[in-house]
Amino acid sequence: MKIAYARVSSREQSENSHALEQQIARLESSQVDRVIQDVESGSKNSKSPGFRELMDLVKEGKVAEIVVTRLDRLTRSLSSLQKTMEILKAHGVALVSLDDSIDTSTAAGVFHLNMLGALAEMEVGRLSERVRHGWSHLRDRRVAMNPPFGYRKENDQHVLDTTPFLCLISDRSEWSRAKISRYYIDTFLQERSIRLTLRVVYPHFGIQVYRSRRRGPHATRLIRFSPSAFNEWLTNPVLQGHLSYRRNASGNRKREDPKTWQIIPNTHEPLITAEEAAMIKQILSRNRQAKGFGSPKRRHSVSGLVFCGECRSACYHQSGCQNYARSKRLGIPQIIRRYYQCKNWRSRACPQKAMVSLDIIEEAVIAALISRAEDLAKMADTPAPTPEPLALRELRSQLADLNRMAYNPAIENAKAQIKNQIAGMELDLTHTTQESSRLGQLISALADPDFWKEGLEPNEKSQLFQDLVSQVIIKDGAVLEVKLKV
Repeated sequence: MKIAYARVSSREQSENSHALEQQIARLESSQVDRVIQDVESGSKNSKSPGFRELMDLVKEGKVAEIVVTRLDRLTRSLSSLQKTMEILKAHGVALVSLDDSIDTSTAAGVFHLNMLGALAEMEVGRLSERVRHGWSHLRDRRVAMNPPFGYRKENDQHVLDTTPFLCLISDRSEWSRAKISRYYIDTFLQERSIRLTLRVVYPHFGIQVYRSRRRGPHATRLIRFSPSAFNEWLTNPVLQGHLSYRRNASGNRKREDPKTWQIIPNTHEPLITAEEAAMIKQILSRNRQAKGFGSPKRRHSVSGLVFCGECRSACYHQSGCQNYARSKRLGIPQIIRRYYQCKNWRSRACPQKAMVSLDIIEEAVIAALISRAEDLAKMADTPAPTPEPLALRELRSQLADLNRMAYNPAIENAKAQIKNQIAGMELDLTHTTQESSRLGQLISALADPDFWKEGLEPNEKSQLFQDLVSQVIIKDGAVLEVKLKV
């Protein structure tokens, strides 16, 4: 189809109530099959219903040409225009702009549009240069940026935030952010563990989980750190009295290698001395080697899959001996029971203390997989007929047309090439059918309870759980929900 697109903003519509009608009249005079219209700002065209409908028709291959009165009717953003033109080019759709004399079905129209794209790309490059020069100027002046908790920015410098921040109910003492930060640091140097530090600090300041109607259960974030955030805060060079730049130079939230940071030493009063910083670094390194915080190692079949139903945080593995005293007295083997508990209970940031046995979690996961496998098996018993691909039908049609032509060596070569393409596509369809058959066998095996009891090694069961299960939600000592990937 040849489709026209008309758009006016709300302001334009209010100033001239006939603006949209005038556009549509001009577009209809171009002998279009259909007109799609929007009353929306050009900077938000990706959210406009008419524009989304137009792009859907393009992706479905139903559009041959799009007509607009001006390019800014399609979008006012040059970056959005470039993305739109990439989509149109990929689907072989021409763009005609009546007032701009652009027709991408001609070489001149493509050249004109490419010139606009080059100007947009140059403007983006200039903006990046201005941002880089601005950051360079700030670094040359040693301007403080993004003060961490415990500091505030004053006259472009980091200074300790000693203004009263909260008052403890227990002894009516006033605490500033700097004093709270020092308490965190002293507690870590004493406990020598991130999670044990939070477990001591949270009850001291009364950090509790509360429920919000809009956001659900979560803990107050006035002075609360997650373990990863506390680790990042504790190793921030600003706490050691240094300015730090290029920590996030890549433009995303992931931190760069500390070796690439630009550090300007001794620019303000520190919270952590050089000796304490070295000790903190040593403690964190040893904890990582001991498979502490941040370890990716999976120890059990559901490792990394169990989450708390109250605060939605991950649950950690616990273990205990059922017959410890008896085994010591009689010399018999110990019976080890394994459990999962919300990680935030350890720091008293979540009220969910009850643990759930690993055996109960595995039984719930297996029951969910068996139930799902039975549903999939029923669907597999009545498979929908697979239509022949459109590309294969087109090749057969081309071959039939060539067979009706008189003998010619060039035609014979073309027929041989088409036959090879058809044979390759038929082979791919055969492989797909075989894969579907193997999938059906796997589904039948998963639906068999004996398969889970006798037919699997522990490492195989663990791999299946990791591949098929998304989350296991526990709450109040029971499995609340098993979320599957299939």
